Amino acid sequence: MKVYDYLTLQLLKVKLSEYLDILDYLEEKFGIEDIIEDFYNLPFTPDLITKFFKGWEKSTNLNYKYKSFVAYFYSKNHYQLKMRHNMPIVLNDFIRDCILEKIELEM
Repeated sequence: MKVYDYLTLQLLKVKLSEYLDILDYLEEKFGIEDIIEDFYNLPFTPDLITKFFKGWEKSTNLNYKYKSFVAYFYSKNHYQLKMRHNMPIVLNDFIRDCILEKIELEM
C-alpha cells in the first residue's frame, strides 16, 4: 500500500467524503481519525523506517537503504536523504521528505 503524507491524506479524505458518507460514520464510531493522527505524529526514530515501510533495510548503525536510496543519520539533529538535511521530528516529516525526493514508500 502506498504511503501518503498527512496533508495529502487529509485532502484525499475530504475528496472521498464528498462521495462516501461512511467515512464520517467510521470516524465517529471507531475513532479512526485518532489512529491516523497518532501514526503520523509518532516521534521519529530511524527504527520506524524498517518497522513501517517495505523494502528498507538497516545497513549500518547510521544508515538505512531502500533500492538506490540511502538515509544517513549523522546526529540527533542531522540526517541526509538526497537533499533533505533536518532531522525529522515526527514520522510525517520523514514521509514528506521521501515524497519530496520522489521516493515512494509502501507499507
